[in-house]
Amino acid sequence: MRRVVVTGGSCISSLGFDAETAIENLQDKYLNAINAIFQNLNNNVTNGMGLDFVETEWDLINQNADQYLDTVNAIYKVQELQNKYLEAIDNTDSPAQQKKLNDLMRQETDYLREQDKLSEYDLERANLKYEIAMKQIALEEAQQNKSQMRLRRDSQGNYTYQYVADEDAIADAENQLANLYNDLY
Repeated sequence: MRRVVVTGGSCISSLGFDAETAIENLQDKYLNAINAIFQNLNNNVTNGMGLDFVETEWDLINQNADQYLDTVNAIYKVQELQNKYLEAIDNTDSPAQQKKLNDLMRQETDYLREQDKLSEYDLERANLKYEIAMKQIALEEAQQNKSQMRLRRDSQGNYTYQYVADEDAIADAENQLANLYNDLY
């Protein structure tokens, strides 16, 4: 008989190395199988488009939906705008300005109510038109309000005091109106 002499250390270390390699191979196969399952699921669920594409589409759908108001919010916002107009009409003394505000209120609220889907942009635009109308009234009042006295000399050399409009108030109202027109367009 032949005797084989094996040193214990080299055999065990060789066996340990083979076991580590086998475990690593099994882990790789397991990960590859899981990745294949998820890839297959991803392709089946997204029709081959991928989850990133679906996520982008979902974000676009939500963003688009956020721009439009639901029916309850749309009715509330239109009513809120109408109340602003009614309050301004009540606080205005001039019948011509009241008529102008009333006509604008009817025009804007009718337009908003006719919309199938009311967007934030539509409401913002209607509110800007309201603000423009209010600034136009303020400008007209500043031009008509003779609150400052100025010393004037007439053609015969006589000095008289005249009440004149406040130029600073007029310029301020014109600037605010120009800014609102800029925001509108």
